[in-house]
This record gives sequence, C-alpha cells and structure tokens, in this order.
Amino acid sequence: MMPWLRHQGQALRHALGFIFHHPVSHFLALWLLALLVSLTLCTGYAWQRLTLWAHQTLPEPHLTLFMAEGASETQIHGLWDALAANPEVRAFDYISPDDALKSLQRMPELRGALSILDHNPLPPTFIIHARSPNVAHLDELQQTLAHSTGVAQVRSDRLWAQRLDKLLALGEGLMGILTLFFSGCALTLVYFLARHQASNHLRTNQVFHFLGATPRYRRRPFWYYGIILGLISSTLGWGLLLWGLTLYNPFAAVLGQLLQLSLNLPAPDFDQGIELIALTSALYGMVSLLSQWNSGRI
Repeated sequence: MMPWLRHQGQALRHALGFIFHHPVSHFLALWLLALLVSLTLCTGYAWQRLTLWAHQTLPEPHLTLFMAEGASETQIHGLWDALAANPEVRAFDYISPDDALKSLQRMPELRGALSILDHNPLPPTFIIHARSPNVAHLDELQQTLAHSTGVAQVRSDRLWAQRLDKLLALGEGLMGILTLFFSGCALTLVYFLARHQASNHLRTNQVFHFLGATPRYRRRPFWYYGIILGLISSTLGWGLLLWGLTLYNPFAAVLGQLLQLSLNLPAPDFDQGIELIALTSALYGMVSLLSQWNSGRI
C-alpha cells in the first residue's frame, strides 16, 4: 500500500510541476477553461428559461369539447368531475350555451342572424388546457375525452401544438450545438495543454524510460494533470455561474414585473455542482492521457 501511495504522490507532484513551471500561462488557461465551463452551464439554464418563457407568452394549445345536443346536467357535472380528477388536465373552463350566445350577440356583424333564431343551438362547451402541450399527449387526451358519456365532439389545436413542438425542438438543438461547442473548446484546450507538457518534459520521460519506468508510471502525471485542471476550472466555472446569477436575478425581477413574465433563474443545486466537478475532472484527465498517448514522444 505504501509504495502505491508513494508512486501516486510522485505523479501528483510531477503534475503540479507542470503548472508551477508555467504559472502565468496556466493562470490564463484555467480562467479560460472556467469561462467555457460556465458558458456550458449557462446554455442549460437559458434553455430551461426559454422553454418556460415560450409556454408563458406563446398561445397555448388546447382542446375544445362540445357536449351532445340534449346533454343532461348529470352528464355535464360528471364530465366536470372527470376533468378535475384527470392528472393530464392542467385547467379547464366551462362555457354554458347562454354565455356562448351572449358572447356572439356582442358582435355587431352577427346580431341580425342571431335575432331570427327561435332557440339557442349552441352546446355546452369545455375549453381544456392539457398539462403537457406535446402533440402525442394532446392526441391521447383527445381520444380519452371523445369516449366520455354525453360528448359529441372534441377538437384539438393540433396544428399549433406541432408548430410549438418544432419551435422548442429548434431551440433545444441550438442550445445543444452551443453546449457541444463550448465543451469541445474546453476539451481541445486541455488536449493541447497536455501535449505541450509532453513536449516540454520529453527529456525527463526519456530518463524515466532509461531507468525502467513502466508506461503506466510515465502516463500517471498526465492523468493527475487533467484532473487538476478539471477540479480548478470547474470550481471556478461554478463560482462564475453563482456570481452571474447573483447579478442577474435582481435585474430579471424588475424586468419581469414590467413584462409580466418570470425571468428569474433558479439557484443551482449543490449536488449538481459536485457531479459537474467530478465529471469534468475525470473527463479532462482522460483527454490529457489521450493527448500524451497521441503525442508519440513518450
């Protein structure tokens, strides 16, 4: 156990030496990596807020349910209770025949035609807002409600739901491209930093090779080098995100009141930060190893 720990300590000191021998360049590189990490996180936060903003501001797809002619009060109340208990229904509005007729009578262009009616032909109507605007969920809810007792027809705002799905898919794709771009830039920077260290320490590793050091022993400092870069840069990136949210949320609260929108971003989860740091460190370590292996000099 002690020899293994001693070897790990030697590799860690060797990796730290990579950084301390070039402090200025690594200081700049770590802050650049931190910025890329924070930008990657910001794309995820921006996507969450854009999705919520789209649902708040764009017209919401809905279902229009028409009761059958002569539907009884019992059937109407039964459907009311069924909608209230349905977990797929977020909210619904009931429009009675009298209320619908009064609404039409307020339109000057329809008053002449409505005046000749001897009875109210309009059916009881429910405007139903689904919990999910997804097209498949709307279709499923429409089929379920269409088989309810006393229902004559259920119309779906399917076309707009399809357009909203495409709009959200486009936004998700754009955010995904930005996330991949920022992540790719960070990984590329780590790759070339490790390759530069492999070139600078070529003579040292030749000595290790002459003394009989195994390839694993010579690769180990690069693993720790990537981990150190990941630990420092992801911690700084997480801090930049927290600092940015501290500056953004007061401004968003004022702007949100003017626009009647919720623009605040939720506070990041501490557990997610730990996972981010661990994942980034492991990924940078593997990229550093790959760079050392591809250099073909060690």
